[in-house]
Amino acid sequence: MGDGSDPDHADKTGRQDFSEVRQRLDALGDKLEARRPDPVDERAAKAERSNYAMAIRVSSDFIAAIFVGGALGWFLDSIAGTTPFGLVILLLLGFAAGVLNVMRTLGLVATPKRASPPASSGDAARRRDTEENGREGS
Repeated sequence: MGDGSDPDHADKTGRQDFSEVRQRLDALGDKLEARRPDPVDERAAKAERSNYAMAIRVSSDFIAAIFVGGALGWFLDSIAGTTPFGLVILLLLGFAAGVLNVMRTLGLVATPKRASPPASSGDAARRRDTEENGREGS
């Protein structure tokens, strides 16, 4: 029975014989192990998801740049009264900005670096002395 009082499964010390339960657990463990995905397959699936995410990011950056350029051109035309020119010019600039963003995202164009702040005159003299003499000036 299910209450553990079956005398056929009791050993000499009065404890239950769990060999049948152990066998069923081992069989279940084997079935679960067989269904568990291969780690190589998991890495390939993760890489595929990552590539898909990159494609969505690149395409949304491109479309957003074109949309913003068109919207700004339309807004400029409505204010200035230069109906097709602002829209066309800023739409083309939005397209160029979108292409540049895609190329930066893919690593084909370097990201612009910020200029470092100018060094003080004492730093420049110390650097010059180090370059000329090969040692730190005092």
